[in-house]
Amino acid sequence: MQNNQKIPEGWSVKKVKDLGRVVTGSTPSMSCPENYGGTFCWATAQDFSSKYISDTVIKLSEQGKNCSRILPSGSILITCIASLGLNAISKVEMATNQQINAIIPNKENNGEFIYYQISYNTNQLKRFAGAGGMMILTKGEFEKVPFIFPPLPEQEKIAEILGTWDEAIEKLSRLIEQKKLLKKGLMQKLLTGKTRLYKPSPLAGEGDTLVSGEGATFLAYCRNEGVNKTTSHRQYAPYIKEFSRQMRKNPTIAENKLWQKIRNNQTGYKFRRQHQIDNKYIADFVCLEKRLIIELDGGQHADNIKDIERTTYLEKCDFRVIRFWDNEILNNAQIGKYAGKNENFVDTMKSDLEKTYGTGESNVKVQDNGDGTYTVTIRGRKYNVASNGN
Repeated sequence: MQNNQKIPEGWSVKKVKDLGRVVTGSTPSMSCPENYGGTFCWATAQDFSSKYISDTVIKLSEQGKNCSRILPSGSILITCIASLGLNAISKVEMATNQQINAIIPNKENNGEFIYYQISYNTNQLKRFAGAGGMMILTKGEFEKVPFIFPPLPEQEKIAEILGTWDEAIEKLSRLIEQKKLLKKGLMQKLLTGKTRLYKPSPLAGEGDTLVSGEGATFLAYCRNEGVNKTTSHRQYAPYIKEFSRQMRKNPTIAENKLWQKIRNNQTGYKFRRQHQIDNKYIADFVCLEKRLIIELDGGQHADNIKDIERTTYLEKCDFRVIRFWDNEILNNAQIGKYAGKNENFVDTMKSDLEKTYGTGESNVKVQDNGDGTYTVTIRGRKYNVASNGN
């Protein structure tokens, strides 16, 4: 404490010797190897890395323990030579070397509060250390160092509050370390090309994806696991909500362009993006009121039997599905075949939405070509599919 420090009402000045029994550590003879290599903790300055010490680098044998000063769990350990003022609380019974003085708290004082008071007032210790090149605080001088203390109940409450913050900081530190490890792993995958976040479609100009941030990592993971909008998502129930959210945050260029044309009720009806259907599929765009789904396909969807299964399922769920190739959106603002050359896409969509959709019947026709392939027609759109499903 400072000489002019005001003492709060109800608090009092206590010297270290008033806080409990002070014990200086010792070092079992190094010339006798039998003193070391056991399981009993023996703390030195290198073990001070956090609030608590529950393990030590150097261990004593039973013989080394018997010639040491044993400290109970809950002792406050303070370095008093060289690295002056490092302190920690022992979580297990242990001994220390002679660089460390320990306080075994008495019943009138809270050990955690003592720890925080010393942590906050390390300069107070230095003022009592001897002059010279190496700072040394002897046991006698250490016992004279004064601090201000509140009554025991207030000590306990203060220690509880500060302990809660320490716990929060520790958890945050662990989380940061985990993030660093995750980043290291991601760097290894991303900077070597093992995980790709940008894949041009096989058809030029189609499916270029605007992906960035943690969402990119999640989408890449899902794609590597085989999860995509044409996959039945029931087996990926833990991921579907986040997958849908990240797809909304990271649309393809074509999806983003179409969304600008139909968002905010421009067609007279509300559309949703990347919407979950029956917790099984994710639709690119859906108008629930009119039971209409709009799907955009890149080159990877050419002749894809999963698209057929998907469309069949959605139509049985009383939806009408219309599809566009990505390049129809990217290269023709009138959306190619859907709107005529002299028609506006939004106007055409408004007109189409006024119709009643959702008959509950499938509009899928399958023709066996006799050569191991099938021609599947979905609302006038043909797909050539091999019998092996590729």
